Amino acid sequence: MDRADSREASGGGVGGRMTHAEHAAQHRAATPCAAHHANFGGGCLNCGWEPEDAQQGGSQPLTEQQKAAYLEVRGACCPRCQSDEISGGHVEINDGFAWQNVDCKACGAEWQDVYSLTSVDDVVIYTSTPEVTV
Repeated sequence: MDRADSREASGGGVGGRMTHAEHAAQHRAATPCAAHHANFGGGCLNCGWEPEDAQQGGSQPLTEQQKAAYLEVRGACCPRCQSDEISGGHVEINDGFAWQNVDCKACGAEWQDVYSLTSVDDVVIYTSTPEVTV
């Protein structure tokens, strides 16, 4: 029995695939997984989970329609199940771009939000405290 079959037999994950949270629980990581544990490939340096684990379970890439709908609501809900039970990890920034791993607690989906620098504003520094009358 291969890994995907054993996951399906145990009922793990969505559609039989093991989510990052399930993998971490099964491997009993010494510390809880956090966004700073993610490597550039999306794997976890803490518990050893790799995104290929999810792909072997039959996960399909987001469709262009799902991506467009997600952007239309400005990332307010999961692009797969539309749940608002999503949470994002640490934001990494480099060369005018930023990215953040995001996951859905409702369906177990995981994806990456990508941001780009679009503007710059002056910093306003107040040299004195404004007087307030009561």
